[in-house]
Amino acid sequence: MLADTNARHLEQMIPRATLDVVSDAGHALMFQYPSELARHIDAFVAK
Repeated sequence: MLADTNARHLEQMIPRATLDVVSDAGHALMFQYPSELARHIDAFVAK
């Protein structure tokens, strides 16, 4: 997890990087928002 500004900077600097932000998520994203995380992972793998 990174500060939003740092994450956006890294996204711009890394070729083909994408940034997915889950608002209000903490360190336990996989427990707080499991369905949303699964959608992001599925979309990534599908690429």
